[in-house]
Amino acid sequence: MKRQWQYSGNSLLAAIIFAGLMILVYATAVNHDRIWDMTAVGANTLDARSAGVAAGITQDVEILVFDNPAAEKAAAGDLLKRYHLANERISWRFIDPDLNLGRAGAYGIDRYGQAVIIAGNRRQKIETVDEQNITVGLLQVTRAERKLTCFLAGHGELDPLVQGHGGLSLLKDALETLDYEVRTVSLGRETIPPETDLLIVAGCRKDLLPEESAQLRGFREKGGDFLVGIDGSAPLGIAEMLAAYGVRSRDDLVIDAFSRVLGGDYTTPVVSLYGDIRALDGFTYASFFPTTCSLAIDTAAARWIARTSEQSWAETDLEAWNTDGRAELEDADVPGPVDIGAYAEVACGDVHSRLVVFGDSDFMSDVYFNVSGNSELLLNCINMLLEEQDLIVVGQKDHPDKPFVLTPGQARLVFWLPVATVPLLILIMGVVVVRRWRRN
Repeated sequence: MKRQWQYSGNSLLAAIIFAGLMILVYATAVNHDRIWDMTAVGANTLDARSAGVAAGITQDVEILVFDNPAAEKAAAGDLLKRYHLANERISWRFIDPDLNLGRAGAYGIDRYGQAVIIAGNRRQKIETVDEQNITVGLLQVTRAERKLTCFLAGHGELDPLVQGHGGLSLLKDALETLDYEVRTVSLGRETIPPETDLLIVAGCRKDLLPEESAQLRGFREKGGDFLVGIDGSAPLGIAEMLAAYGVRSRDDLVIDAFSRVLGGDYTTPVVSLYGDIRALDGFTYASFFPTTCSLAIDTAAARWIARTSEQSWAETDLEAWNTDGRAELEDADVPGPVDIGAYAEVACGDVHSRLVVFGDSDFMSDVYFNVSGNSELLLNCINMLLEEQDLIVVGQKDHPDKPFVLTPGQARLVFWLPVATVPLLILIMGVVVVRRWRRN
C-alpha cells in the first residue's frame, strides 16, 4: 500500500509539473506573437516589399475589414496579423456590415470583404483583403506625395501602353502597383512636366533634335534622374546625355558562352555580378540581357553595376556576325567580364542628378520582364532613384506551382504499402502473438 501511494504521488507530481509547463508555454505564446513559416516558398510570410512598406510606417494606421466576423479566423485575419507583427502601429478590426449599416455606408462599403485603410485624415478603400491591395493602400495613405515617372516617346522607344515584344506594359503595371504615377512624354510636342521625378528612356532609336536635347539637359541640371536602356551605339542626344555622366555605349555585341550552358543564346548574356549601390546590395538573382552592347566608363563619377561572366566578350566585328553568325575573340574585341550596366551621379549646382544605364532595353520589355531576376533588378533601380528604399528587395518569395508527380513504380508503391503491406504485417504480427499466447 505504501508503494502504491508513492507511485500515485509521483504521478500526481509529474502531472502538476507538466500542467505548469503547459501554462507557461501558453502564457508566453499569448504575450509574444511569433510566426514560424515552415512552407518551402514562404507562403505564410509577407513579401519582402510588403514587409519593407509596413516596417517603414511611422504613424498609426488602422485597417477596417467589413465582413462576416468568421472571416477573422480565416486567411484574411492571418494576413492582417502578419502586418501587425511587422509594425505594431498597424492595427486591424473586423466589422459586421449588417450590424453597422451607417458606418459601412459612410465608407462606401457595398459588399462583403471590402476594407478601408485609415491613417490620420486620409483613407483608402480596397476591394479585397489581399497582400497587394493592402501594401498599395498603405503606400497611398502614408506617402507624403505620389512620385511621377515619365517614359520618353517619339523616337522608336518601347511603349508602356503596348503589350508584347515592343511594349512595357508589365513594367507600367508594376510601377502603378507600387502607387507611382506613370505618363509618357513626347518632347516634340510637349515639355517634361516639372514635377517629374524620373525619366525612363527605353530603346531610343532616332536622333534627338537640338531642342529635345536641351530639354534633357535642363532636366538634368534641375536634379532630375534618368533610367536608360540603349541598344548599340546611342543616338545623338542620348549619347550627349550619357557623356555628361561619364558613360559611353560601344557599337558592339556582347557574346557570352556561359549563357549557352544555361540553355540560353550566345547573344543573351547572363549577369550575376552586380556593383556596389544601394539597389543591388546583396542582390543575388541572375538577369538576362538579350543583344546587349558594352558600356565604357570614362570618369570616377560613374561605376559599373552589372557585369557579364569571364567567358564573355564584346564582339566588334558586327558585319561578320550579321552575315554568317560567326564571332571569335580577337584583339579588337573587349574581353570579359564586360560592363553592361552603370550608375553615375553628377553635381549640378546645388542639386545632384543620377543615372542608371544598361546596354540593352529589351530586358525591360514584356517578353523578358519576368525572366529570372530582370523585374527585381529593374524595379530596385527605379525605387532607388525615386528614394523609396523600403521597396528595394534582394529576394522576393515565389509561389511556384510544384505538383508532386509520381512515376508508375512510385504510384504502385504508394498504393500497395499502406493498402496491402502494412495491414498484412499487422495481421502476421497478430497471428504470431496469438499463437505464442496459446502455446504458453
